[in-house]
Amino acid sequence: LFISQIYGLLPVSNVRALDVADIRFRWCSPRILYSLLIGILNLSEFGAVINYVIKVTINFHTSSTLSLYIVCLLEHLFFWRLAIQWPRIMRTWHGVEQLFLRVPYRFYGEYRIKKRIYIVFTIVMSSALEHCLLLGNSFHLSNMERTQCKINVTYFESIYRRIAAVHRKVMPAVFWTEVREHYLALKRLVHLLDAAIAPLVLLAFGNNMSFICFQLFNSFNIGVDFLVMLAFWYSLGFAVVRTLLTIFVASSINDYERKIVTALRDVPSRAWSIEVQRFSEQLGNDTTALSGSGFFYLTRSLVLA
Repeated sequence: LFISQIYGLLPVSNVRALDVADIRFRWCSPRILYSLLIGILNLSEFGAVINYVIKVTINFHTSSTLSLYIVCLLEHLFFWRLAIQWPRIMRTWHGVEQLFLRVPYRFYGEYRIKKRIYIVFTIVMSSALEHCLLLGNSFHLSNMERTQCKINVTYFESIYRRIAAVHRKVMPAVFWTEVREHYLALKRLVHLLDAAIAPLVLLAFGNNMSFICFQLFNSFNIGVDFLVMLAFWYSLGFAVVRTLLTIFVASSINDYERKIVTALRDVPSRAWSIEVQRFSEQLGNDTTALSGSGFFYLTRSLVLA
């Protein structure tokens, strides 16, 4: 969040506040002015690129440069849209988080936050290395590339672990009522997040796919220079791994939902109740997953699409 504000992408006041009630989006604030200035500079640079493309005629390489600046402008616009909804998202997220920080989820959840921070840090450093290699390549060939990566995490595993802990056991209706209500609260949070970040997901995946295709096209003309080859193969490999990793992490939402469905099928007949039936129907009637504005859902099957 701090890095996003440095680049003027998330102009939200008190974004790191301990109390979610202090998080505000104010139209008249220094962050808005700074973000607006960054947007104007990006728009000016985009105008210069259009002027250059018109002069040299449009081809595959100039169109890729043009698309890069279009992605940057759309990214800035979509992050502003996200910033407006950010206070509401954080309040909803905080309410759901409180459910999973209490008993009984404390017994089923594994809070390996330090491990996750190290993983994210490694990914960011890999991205920085990619950028350094491309920067070196730009000095060598007067060319530069830029990409981005986003990942997501969920609490669905905690719900699944709670259900798995009572596998094939007879549980009272109040147990299934509570689990179903917690699942619905989490599902509402996912839908709220999806509505806010779906355009960014679509933009990120579109940018990743176009970048990979562009790099594959360039593979026919990378020459024999070591620095060029190193930058090219590392950049291509990183883009592919980043895209696959994003799909696998985000698809965990849908994976655990399917595991919950499987666990409900093993509920003994003598323990089957109206609450279990309602829970099962709610799981089967809708797909719970992040999406790219409805064009696709982030599930494991997307890898083979």
